[in-house]
Amino acid sequence: HDLIISFLDLSGNKITSIPSDLCDNVDWMDGMVQEYGCATLLCPKSTYNEFGRQTDAESVCRTCNRDSEPHLGRKSCTEEDESEETDLTILKEFYYATAGAGWIDSTGWLDTNDYCSWFGVECNEDDEVTKLSLPSNGLTGTPKSSVFDLSALVELDLQENTIDFSFDGIGRAIRLETLHLSSTNLDSIHGISESKSLRILHLTQNELGGPIPAELFDMTSLKKLFMNYNQFSGRIPNRISAWTNLEELYLLHNRLEGQIPAAIGELTNLRVLSLSENSLTGTMPVELGDLEKIEILAIQREDGTAGAASSPTETGFDQQQSKRSGLRGNLPPLDKLKHLQELYLGENSLEGTIPVNFLNGVLDKQSEITVDLVSNQLEGEIPAALAGFKKMKLFLADNKISDIADGICQKDDWMGGEVDSVGCDAILCPPGTANRFGREHSGGLSCQSCSSAEDAPYYGMFSCLSEEDQTIVGEGDILKDFFEKAGGRQWQTNTGWLSDSNSFCQWHGVTCTTTDPVSVAAIHLSNNGLTGYISSSLWILPSLAELNVAGNDVKIQLEGIENSNLVYLNLDQTGISSLDNLSSTNLQLLHATDNKFSSFPTEILGLQNLEVLFLSNNEIEELPDSVGAMQTLRFLACDECGLKGQLPLWVTSSLTNLEYASFRQNAFAGTVPDMTALTGLKHIDIGAQRPHGGGLTGQVSDLATLTHLVEVAFDGNKLTGPIPQAFLQNVADVELITVDLRNNEITGS
Repeated sequence: HDLIISFLDLSGNKITSIPSDLCDNVDWMDGMVQEYGCATLLCPKSTYNEFGRQTDAESVCRTCNRDSEPHLGRKSCTEEDESEETDLTILKEFYYATAGAGWIDSTGWLDTNDYCSWFGVECNEDDEVTKLSLPSNGLTGTPKSSVFDLSALVELDLQENTIDFSFDGIGRAIRLETLHLSSTNLDSIHGISESKSLRILHLTQNELGGPIPAELFDMTSLKKLFMNYNQFSGRIPNRISAWTNLEELYLLHNRLEGQIPAAIGELTNLRVLSLSENSLTGTMPVELGDLEKIEILAIQREDGTAGAASSPTETGFDQQQSKRSGLRGNLPPLDKLKHLQELYLGENSLEGTIPVNFLNGVLDKQSEITVDLVSNQLEGEIPAALAGFKKMKLFLADNKISDIADGICQKDDWMGGEVDSVGCDAILCPPGTANRFGREHSGGLSCQSCSSAEDAPYYGMFSCLSEEDQTIVGEGDILKDFFEKAGGRQWQTNTGWLSDSNSFCQWHGVTCTTTDPVSVAAIHLSNNGLTGYISSSLWILPSLAELNVAGNDVKIQLEGIENSNLVYLNLDQTGISSLDNLSSTNLQLLHATDNKFSSFPTEILGLQNLEVLFLSNNEIEELPDSVGAMQTLRFLACDECGLKGQLPLWVTSSLTNLEYASFRQNAFAGTVPDMTALTGLKHIDIGAQRPHGGGLTGQVSDLATLTHLVEVAFDGNKLTGPIPQAFLQNVADVELITVDLRNNEITGS
């Protein structure tokens, strides 16, 4: 029928012919059919390119060496047709496969055959490519495995590009030593162990999850391994002992749990070990004391004190935060660590006294050393032996320290020289006083006296005990309380906050009502460096309708939210793992993507008026049938949620008000359910199930009853048969529709 298809991609299927009249639709594919003809839809038989179709003037469909391709839309020829490639042809293929025309900087590429002068390319004296460096350059698509055929390649840097990278063939790159793939949306490293030459591997900020892949332990030549900010879970296996050549290991901010294995002591070449912001428990293995070359050792818990090294004033945490988790047992002396420069053990449950020989083996006691032991259960005295260090930064607040040995308070160079300025208070506030840092610093808050000594019985207290019962009065006071408990002094932007010279309505991120008297209507502080926790006192604000704290590493207290008037709550990328105490009859929009849920938060089921729910990038694994009773839902997204099995029937039969439904990159299988009841549906995305172990089967539905559709994505499944003649025949606005059916098993014309 007379559809105007703005985008239709059928490449990667087994299409054998295209009706000639389709190639006359000059307005299809945003007008590209008029320019390039049928090749815009699919490359002809016995031709190919990286996309399976012509996308612009440069991406022409290239002829295979043999007339052996019976299907249209091929992305490669048969293996027999592949000839030995030179560095020039490999780089050209790389350019086309990663949409080079759209790169931020493509200086020189394809303009000349002197590829050694191209942006990001470095060569040796024989004009062999030794380095390909294109970080943060707008690359997309799937880099071809032929990049591993660059015979002299030593370093490949593709970090911070949205690409679909595969390690197939990496073993051919026999000289490759350094590989940068951080922030590339990588969700698998299958095949990486084929490389026997890699020394430095960057995999930070990706979508890698589950146990640490076993094949990594086969890579015994690794020296530096960066895997921060992923979703690795489970215990650290004993096979870690295989990394005897490793010098730096970074596993910050994952989901690792359990006891640190004794096998860690066999990594005797380690200089940096970062296991912070995980859920590790048990005692510190004595074998950590065998890492004589270690310079940086970081195992603070998730709410730990990472800011201590870069900004000592940030090392302060509210006493209400839990201290009964993380590492436990006595603090070991660690007196064999000769080269230690930084030690982070904050926010654990270490107990007992600080050993008298603590860090006694450090050779260089004249240079600066940072020691973070904040928020443990340590007690007793700071031992006099530590006075042997000339320039120590010792963060010890929120413990049960009862004394400071003579000589410590005379160390003028301690705490970055602040002991010289404010005395021993720069290390810890004395008993009977407190502040939110547990210590004084020259440019900040002094130690405040409590009403009685009993209110602060130890050194380094964050608050006077009696302050917990004080009542917060007025909206300004509620915001000030929120500011302090969410680490406001270290926010990226805190303009106006706590100022008495202007209204709180002028504070950064705060919006007020236009009524008189004014009242807080919204707080928007996404990606602003909030820490600590969001206090439940916010729910007292009578007019608060919107709260957005997305992209901040915070906890949130939901007790009392049922009494608020909140309509919009955004908790995306906050690291929360539950929605305990969430209850509301007013909440309509809830964002909780990219967090640490291990199952569907059942509190959501009680949100009677919820219209928008985003839960993508969580390990939900299963949607309960009771979600089907949430008749008010109009938007539902659960991409990359670990869902599998048959797509629940209630999605398409019960949620009749749905306008937007997205379940991309899960592992759903079975047939596509009947969608005739979703008469208002505009966007449906159930694509990319097959790469995750699933794949919808059966024939393509005609979707003839869905008149409001704008986007349809069923790519990456196992759909078969021809496209129905009645496909989308009743769509109201035929000029807007986008359809993605790539990488199925669709046949016919």
